[in-house]
Amino acid sequence: SLGGLCPKKKYKAKRPQTSRELQDAGNDVFSPHVWLAARLLSEKALGVKSDFYAYIALLPEAHDGFDHLPVNFNQELLQELQGTEVVDDAIELNATIRREHSAIRKRVPSLQHISLQEWRWARMIVITRCFSVFIDGIKTSILAPYADMLNHDYPTITSWKYNAAKKAFVVTVTDDISSGSEVTIGYGQLSNFRYFSRYGFIVNQNTEDDARVRYVASGEKRQQRTFRVRWSSAVDDLLSLYNYVISHASLSPNASSSSPSKELAVRRDAWRKVRDALGETLRGYPHTIEEDNRLFLQWRTSSSPSSSPSSSPTLRYIVTLRRREKKLLHSLQIAAYSAVDVLSSDSSLSTFAALQAKLNETHAALGANNDIECLTCVSHAKQLLQRCEAEWRGLFV
Repeated sequence: SLGGLCPKKKYKAKRPQTSRELQDAGNDVFSPHVWLAARLLSEKALGVKSDFYAYIALLPEAHDGFDHLPVNFNQELLQELQGTEVVDDAIELNATIRREHSAIRKRVPSLQHISLQEWRWARMIVITRCFSVFIDGIKTSILAPYADMLNHDYPTITSWKYNAAKKAFVVTVTDDISSGSEVTIGYGQLSNFRYFSRYGFIVNQNTEDDARVRYVASGEKRQQRTFRVRWSSAVDDLLSLYNYVISHASLSPNASSSSPSKELAVRRDAWRKVRDALGETLRGYPHTIEEDNRLFLQWRTSSSPSSSPSSSPTLRYIVTLRRREKKLLHSLQIAAYSAVDVLSSDSSLSTFAALQAKLNETHAALGANNDIECLTCVSHAKQLLQRCEAEWRGLFV
């Protein structure tokens, strides 16, 4: 069992001054993460007198411990991430940290002296190391010394929770493990955007990965909406965008006065707009997917890739993340192109059969090469083609 710093702990007679000031300010003023970062700084200021001195002494330093996190990237690295959600998240988190620092200095007298750099350090520790647990039925965040040094793996052979009877944070091994093997924990089933933004790493072939599609509706207001598409449910997510476009079409396909040809034209136009939205989203990235593919090939074939300035671990993570987003968007764009082609007034069932046969042939070839990502992309196209065929049959058969 491992002790921890907990913002919801009820300090009584000898509660630390910072804890007293935070509680006096009210739990509604500061989030658990802010509360925890403030407590960490107060414990750090105690030096060897702190019960957590040994733990704090092991934590990374402010000047070199968090360069791998996007929130600390320079403009050059952020430019490489343009088009991804990571950039917006990093900008917002930086603004949030500055607001928190100002509020802490105003509301917590014992921390009036802390610098923005010190506050950033504490927040980075909390972001990268805290656990979410339930204590006395309340969900909160804690720092669990030494447990936070375990690496991530999924599926994992451990579970963790706060044990009320032991008043401790407990990590339990749930399966057999051989002597000398690494013990890992799960940081959660997250997309690579989340893993990279919060922990500075990515997971290969992550089924939780997603991408954003930006759609600007035509008309006077030209309002922009963002739709999220995931590898695990890409076609259903894309159909949500398609249905949104259809619902805002000038001619509803459900109108009783519409002829099948007019209804088909509305659907075909909707898929054109979806296709164009995917293309516009892809153009928002600083590099094309072909350029990212060439980088990957260069790294794979280089005898000493680490010697090149363009192949740092951080840049590899960046390119892997944005390339995977683009592969997902590109596969859906190809599927949308197919939908436009087949939903024409002179389409016939033989057209669908020919396209389906071609996709089956491609699927079999990719399966032989064990190309999981490309197999998934072809599956997207096959699912969407089946949807289009069903729509065509509903109108003309």
